[in-house]
Amino acid sequence: MTDTSTVAARRFGSVHAGPARTDERSTSGVFQPTVVPAVRNYEELDGAHGREVFFRPERYRAADLLPLQPEVVLPDVAAPCAVIDLSSGGIAFEWPAGRPLPTSHLPVHVDVRAGSRSLYCGLVRLSSVRRTSDHCEVVGAQVLGGGQIDVTDVLHLRDVRRLALDTHPEHGAAPVLGREAFRAGVADFRIWLEDLSDELARAERTLPWSVVHGETSSLARDELRQWVLETIVPRFVRTCGDLDRCLRGAAPEDGNALKVLSQRHLHALLMEAPVLHRCYHKPLGYAGDFEVMRFIYERWFEGPTLFARALNTAAVALPGAAAVRSRKDMLLRELSATAAAWTGGPLRVVSVAAGPAQEVYEFLSAISPDGPRVDIVLFDQDKQALALAHARIERRIERRGLGTRIRVTYLHDSIKRLLHDATLFAGFGPFHLVFCAGLFDYLPVRTAGVLTRNFWDNLAPGGRAFIGNMVPTSPSRWIMEHHMDWSLIYRTPAEMVDMARTAAPDCRLATIDDPTGVNPLLVMERV
Repeated sequence: MTDTSTVAARRFGSVHAGPARTDERSTSGVFQPTVVPAVRNYEELDGAHGREVFFRPERYRAADLLPLQPEVVLPDVAAPCAVIDLSSGGIAFEWPAGRPLPTSHLPVHVDVRAGSRSLYCGLVRLSSVRRTSDHCEVVGAQVLGGGQIDVTDVLHLRDVRRLALDTHPEHGAAPVLGREAFRAGVADFRIWLEDLSDELARAERTLPWSVVHGETSSLARDELRQWVLETIVPRFVRTCGDLDRCLRGAAPEDGNALKVLSQRHLHALLMEAPVLHRCYHKPLGYAGDFEVMRFIYERWFEGPTLFARALNTAAVALPGAAAVRSRKDMLLRELSATAAAWTGGPLRVVSVAAGPAQEVYEFLSAISPDGPRVDIVLFDQDKQALALAHARIERRIERRGLGTRIRVTYLHDSIKRLLHDATLFAGFGPFHLVFCAGLFDYLPVRTAGVLTRNFWDNLAPGGRAFIGNMVPTSPSRWIMEHHMDWSLIYRTPAEMVDMARTAAPDCRLATIDDPTGVNPLLVMERV
């Protein structure tokens, strides 16, 4: 004889007990961890224990029934009474203190309702009364006449109500300026990304592994990267800019609904790009960590699949990322030009929130070994960022024989101390150059003003401080805020100038535009 488990195995595959399985892609296309329970044999199923072996209908509290808010309607009682809990055989409900109770042994007709729906209409007998406060009593009532409250139906009603509340807020809402264009743009973008993913997966199966994933340059590999840059990147960047413009045209109160729409349809696909994935998940606790900067500076064609590599290349070509490289180049030019013209004692430089200190690394790659003495302080609260900067910079100094000309100090301390301790840089300055490219994107105006004054106080005569801040018109805000959970404090150049003038009235001020128009630099000079 064939037992039932064998038949099930033949029809549905092997049936076995094992660990629960997690499926990360929901039917909506959004990655969501979903635990699928493991199959268990009947011999392994648990029953009740202790007093629970004597079955009693389960009671459901009002909180268990939300968003239903059941009420008891009684004859001769003007206001409905809120249900405290219910089961198939009884209910407990509030009773206003001071109001006479019906005679306990006589049946009372009640209608238990949830809005327009009647959950039970029939006779009950009051079985208990207890006071909960000076203004309320709780009455327990038992269903009579062999009737029961259909708790299963009540729970199903609750679940339908929850479904209606949980439906994404963009469904069925009235169209507003920019909203329909945004919805259409999201839909088109998803179709393009899905088609691109399929096409690149097919291409990856036909190409040698070394062409897609190898590190050695070859004609085919260089051609593949160039094709990504010329074909995929422009379309991706243009679409992100279009969605950003649509978002700005929508009403502010629709912002959350549009974010839900965007994440529902695009998030799982965009998370294939390693740089976007790291920004969103923030393994170090913040979005723009040193590894993100490395992606932006040099790790473009990265990812586990060809689609991921193409998407990563496109993501680091967005205007926000291009602005990061642009400000690095501007600081590098200032550092190189100042060093080339320097004729005095040691040129003292500090980079605040230095991260991987890419501009310093590139400066040391080009400076002449017989150039001026340069003392550089790299300040960052991230120990891993300083460790990376230390390893690269010290190796570069050694290989180029710069040990007698370049001295780098790696200062690991907190942003909190930076903002409140004016003596933090005592012994290192005063400085001829102060760089702070990205920190002000996260500082409110008062704190930013305090730090600006700190920079001014640590400048040598003729010294200059360079402060960066992203502008409100950055076209990368949609993807940063919707898919990286990365919000900045944006400022116009005029706002930066006003802040610096308030903090240091005697300084000479100017601004330097960057080619992207996203991240200009404020220049403070001590004259």
